[in-house]
Amino acid sequence: MTKRIFNIQSVVILLLIWLPLLSCSTIEKIPGATGPVSDVFIASPIDSPLLNLANSPGNLTKDKNWTHILNIGEEALLARIHLIRSAKKSIDIQTIIWINDEVGRFVIFELIQAAKRGVKVQLLIDHFASEKNIEIAAFLATVNQNFEIKIYNPVSGKVIDPSSVTKLKALFLSFNQFNQRMHNKIFTVDNVISITGGRNYQNAYFDQAKGLNYKDREVIIVGPVVQEMRASFQAFWNFKRSINLKDLNDVKNYIKHSEVKLWGTKESFQLHGFFEDIDQHASQSQLITELFVNQMTEVNHADFIADAPGKNRKKWFGRFRGLGKITIELAQLVSQAKESIYIQTPYLVLSGPAVGLFKKIRKESPSIEIRISTNSLAATDSWYVYALSHKQKKIYLDNLKFIICEIKPYPEDINTFIPTYQQLRNRPFGHQKWNCKKSLIFAYMPNRWLLMTK
Repeated sequence: MTKRIFNIQSVVILLLIWLPLLSCSTIEKIPGATGPVSDVFIASPIDSPLLNLANSPGNLTKDKNWTHILNIGEEALLARIHLIRSAKKSIDIQTIIWINDEVGRFVIFELIQAAKRGVKVQLLIDHFASEKNIEIAAFLATVNQNFEIKIYNPVSGKVIDPSSVTKLKALFLSFNQFNQRMHNKIFTVDNVISITGGRNYQNAYFDQAKGLNYKDREVIIVGPVVQEMRASFQAFWNFKRSINLKDLNDVKNYIKHSEVKLWGTKESFQLHGFFEDIDQHASQSQLITELFVNQMTEVNHADFIADAPGKNRKKWFGRFRGLGKITIELAQLVSQAKESIYIQTPYLVLSGPAVGLFKKIRKESPSIEIRISTNSLAATDSWYVYALSHKQKKIYLDNLKFIICEIKPYPEDINTFIPTYQQLRNRPFGHQKWNCKKSLIFAYMPNRWLLMTK
């Protein structure tokens, strides 16, 4: 690949993304905080057709995996709640964003119930764009001995909620560490079934937000590849920059010197009636079988590819090249294409080496079809990234002969992939109270992929 030349635009974009959040902590207070946590809803794990499939002797053979694509946000949330209620041994979750809204609180509540019945819950969250409320952190750090949270790479020191000045100092004086974020998203139950893909833990990722929802896609998978995902999770979990929530200095100090406020009942989690259907459907075996088990497809081979923790440790301009394992292996995969390459991405901005790679592919295979689905300017949540893409459109269309399809903000078939769209239109805007005027949603590039061949 050709060497990428550092461009001042990189710094401008990074500042556009980061600075609005430097002065923006998230939730003002825990809604409905009460006294001691009750033991409500502690129960035995429910029977799961999905876990039965995963544990079937015939499906435990080498290199035999079963997969299903989760296109619809509500179904992706339903699958998670069902699997949490079914877990017998362990739940491992890795994500870059976890927000204190209805989805975030719903999943946390269910995880706490699993921990109470003896399931070992491990939750690894990147620090940068997630919840930074000390009261909430203290609650989660002490709620149950089986419930453990680690924060990946606190942006400045060992604290959950650094000051704006501290964050600015970290941005300019320790940028290499500041920029080392964890985008991986893994959800694994009992080490036999996993979900991976694009969704974080926030209303918008599961079709629960008014005004902004994401068309995301995930894969639920059963088979030996789950062990690769488990190994990747463990590598990040044990990495030196993954800090236990209770070991963060401000959280530790709060627990020692303040009364920890607690969410004691399901009602105190303030779910606002969002999930009544999911609450019921998650325990219905027949529905789970119809939606997920009967839709699973056997694939001959599956690989999980993830960058190692700490990949952005290069000095100076090398930190911007992003030549991690994902980049290298996807480039090799694309280079092997003979007939077609289909790409779906929210943000279409190619680096210099990527443009060079596609030029080489086009030269060697003039008839190859390269089709890309992405956001339009009206649909994107990152106008500045779209602006960079627009600058490159002539290269994409004239030189590389891409066929580019851009999604509308309200496509005609919106009810197909957001079945609850009409209900969402009638829903009031979010119930959260923010103590800053603006929040900015990031243009994340994924660093985890699942490759399958049938």
